[in-house]
Formats: sequence, C-alpha cells, structure tokens
Amino acid sequence: SHVAIEVDEEFDGATKSDVRIQNTGDIDAYIRVALVPTWQDDSGNVAAVPASLADLEFTDLYGDNWFVKDGYYYCKSPIAPNRYTGYLFTRAAVKTQNDYHMNLQILCDAIQAKGGTAAEAAVEAAGWPVTVNPDGTLSAN
Repeated sequence: SHVAIEVDEEFDGATKSDVRIQNTGDIDAYIRVALVPTWQDDSGNVAAVPASLADLEFTDLYGDNWFVKDGYYYCKSPIAPNRYTGYLFTRAAVKTQNDYHMNLQILCDAIQAKGGTAAEAAVEAAGWPVTVNPDGTLSAN
C-alpha cells in the first residue's frame, strides 16, 4: 500500500481558488491540511512581518466536508485512490495591504484509512486528535 496526496488548486497570481486534495496513492486515506500564510518580498524572501489567516478573505472555507481541530483542517471522510476531497475553500484573496506579497502554503498530511482497527491505530500513532467513527469517518476528539 502507498499513501500519497497532491494539492489541486487554481492560482491567478493574486487569488487562490478551488483548493482540494487528491489521493494519488493506491489505498483510501485520511487527509488533513494546515494553511500557513507568510508575507514575502519581491525576491520571494519571507518578510519579518507577521501574517495570519485573518489577512485573507475566504469564500466557503471548509464547508460540510471538513472540520477544524488544533490548527488543522481534517477531511471528515476517507478519500479513495484517484479521488478528491471536497473543496477546502473556493476562494482566498488578500484583504490586508502592505509592501509585500502573500504566500499561502497548503501543507498536507495523509494516513491509511483502510483496515478498521488498523486505521484507528494509524490515526493514534500519527498523533491526530480525532476519532475514527464506526462508519469510517473522522470527528474531533
């Protein structure tokens, strides 16, 4: 079995949109995402200016397919190979203006979601603060 994921997104140079994650592995996977904003100068160097998600205006942030726990966005359902999560958000645009450019990094983790108690053990071993429900979905502890 091989667990692998890839970010699928649109970016027009100013706005990120239609962000979702694809399971590119060969087994069902649980997926979580961290959104990490930074300000950068014209050379791409991180600026010494604090950035936060409050500097962005989101449309449809996490909706019904995701929940938030400890700074991570967790996809509620396991994702089958070659399938996508629901959209994490449909649009993110910068609302704070300064002399820098916003870089919103989308960092993802995935773990195996097959195997009943094996999936529960994988979630626990990974330190994810979630519960694997009897139907295989995730919920916050």
